[in-house]
Amino acid sequence: MKSDICKMKSSIKYLLFALFFYTSFQPLIAQDATPDSLINIVKANKGDTLQVNVMHDLFLYYEFEDRAKAEKYLTDAMALAKKINFERGMVTGFIYNGYFLEDESKNQDALGFYEKGLALALKIDYKKGIASCYNNIGNINLRLGQYPVATKNYFAAMKVYQQAGNKKGMADAYGNIGIVYFYLNDFKSGLKSNFASLKLYTEINDKKGIADSYQHIGNTFAKQNNYAAALPNFLMSLKISEEIDYKATNAYAHSNIGLIYQLRGDYSKALENYDLALKINESIGNKQGIAVSYGNMGEAYTGQKNFTKAREFLTKAILLADTTGDKEVLKNAYIALTQLDSATGNYKGAFENHKRYILHRDSLSNQESRNQIVQSQMTYEFEKKEAIAQAEHKKELENQEAIADEKNRKQKLIIGFVVVGFILVLVFAAFVSRSLRITKKQKDVIEMQKLFVEQQKAEVEMQKGMVEEKQLQIIDSIKYARRIQQSLLPTEKYIEKNINRLKKK
Repeated sequence: MKSDICKMKSSIKYLLFALFFYTSFQPLIAQDATPDSLINIVKANKGDTLQVNVMHDLFLYYEFEDRAKAEKYLTDAMALAKKINFERGMVTGFIYNGYFLEDESKNQDALGFYEKGLALALKIDYKKGIASCYNNIGNINLRLGQYPVATKNYFAAMKVYQQAGNKKGMADAYGNIGIVYFYLNDFKSGLKSNFASLKLYTEINDKKGIADSYQHIGNTFAKQNNYAAALPNFLMSLKISEEIDYKATNAYAHSNIGLIYQLRGDYSKALENYDLALKINESIGNKQGIAVSYGNMGEAYTGQKNFTKAREFLTKAILLADTTGDKEVLKNAYIALTQLDSATGNYKGAFENHKRYILHRDSLSNQESRNQIVQSQMTYEFEKKEAIAQAEHKKELENQEAIADEKNRKQKLIIGFVVVGFILVLVFAAFVSRSLRITKKQKDVIEMQKLFVEQQKAEVEMQKGMVEEKQLQIIDSIKYARRIQQSLLPTEKYIEKNINRLKKK
């Protein structure tokens, strides 16, 4: 058992074939749009940029579901984009053609489309397209074992994403750079890059990116034989990929979980997970994933000493990897066959397969001195970019703090003005209320005075009336007395008559 585990560890690179990012070039239509609603837009046939974008979205929808439909929408979109001179749509078309060819493991043809897309994107200064093309060119070169070229393109993509403040693009680039470190066995730098990628994906809640990051982190720990640290990351990746139905990463998670079982000697559980991974890869047409699954199953069958099945699957892995030009898979498949031939006593076969292993290993590792230079450059570039990013982040935080302080100051001023205004309103309201009360009191006093005056006038009038009445009464009394007096006194005629009578006497 111990010798079997040692053999498994010696071929660990095969089982931990890194997961590649296919650069996110997000659909332009809302995520809740249905294929039927998109098809209706296409049928409207307005021949505009919207129709191009919708056909691209339909390509993405049918890319793994119906390859014929996907290809038709892609072809029609490119034709319309050229007709209306929609250059950004043409860049997207070149990128999606690259995707389509990568799905079929036609890496060189895909590379040609990415390079066309890059040339046009640079011409029209289409930042998103430029970064996407750099990233995809890097992916192809990484898959072909051309690490320096891959690295150059990843850093070029990173620069554009940083300038644009595109966190998802930066996360993709960090993840891809982490893969290069993985192949260069610089695990410390690889983990640093992967954790930077995970942090960015988490900030923007990109579930696919998060699942991929956990996968990469798990791979890095496993490659250092730290399986206790690797397994939780694989399980987390599996959980998230199942939740969002992310099949490609789901397959890799099953593959790597199978590896842990295999290293523990539980080949049945390992094969169960490898078989699940194979079925998922077959369902999405992922030839690279299929080849990895074949190799994994060949390793597990060797562990079970089912040598017939082991040779069958390892041979399938070699045949498929040979058609795709996947040197990493070929290298690891041949070392696995070497171990199988040794276990079955086929030493001539073991010798031949070992030579093939050396050939493919050297085609990847002859660049060791160059890779060391690249690694140093990567470390320098990475740290420089990290320093720039941190400085920019610090500046951004300072700006945000300054903005927040200014905002708080303005808010305090506004609150102060509001409070002062409110106090002034209260004072004014109190003044108005007091004035109204005084006015009301004055009005009441005036009314009282008016009533008093009226009363006085009435009393005067009444007294005047009484005086007049008294006067009348007095006058009447005088008149009455006079009449009485007159009635009592002799008249002048009577006196005169008596005087004359006396005179006569």
